[in-house]
Amino acid sequence: EYKLIKYEDNRKPIKIKYIKNKDNGKEEKCKAFLITACNSQQYGYDFKIAPNAKTDDGLLDIAIVHRPPLYRIPFTAISVMSGHANNSKYIDIIQAEELIIKGNDCGFINLDGETIKCEGDLVFKTRKQNLKMLSVWMI
Repeated sequence: EYKLIKYEDNRKPIKIKYIKNKDNGKEEKCKAFLITACNSQQYGYDFKIAPNAKTDDGLLDIAIVHRPPLYRIPFTAISVMSGHANNSKYIDIIQAEELIIKGNDCGFINLDGETIKCEGDLVFKTRKQNLKMLSVWMI
């Protein structure tokens, strides 16, 4: 028997903790294909992974993407690119002030285009209204 595509899901669950409104937080394990912490709607090439994210609300939109069946991958990708990731049954989006991904579970990560080895917990937080901008008008 020959298979054209080998598609196995042998990943271990990843332990994450997310904190909402300075409470004790909720800790859970999930088998995720991708976890991304967003402070805006999209990243490269108009890929709208968190369509309801706002840059000024002080919250992260945490998108947990579960591995869809092979035949559903194109439909899931189209859903994300069209700004409807929140309607996909393979994507959970949680709003929180902080996200912690436990270090023993995460392996390698992609941080702004760079692949690095994770050695310890990853902590993502927002700083509400911390970005200062200067606008210069030329007349």
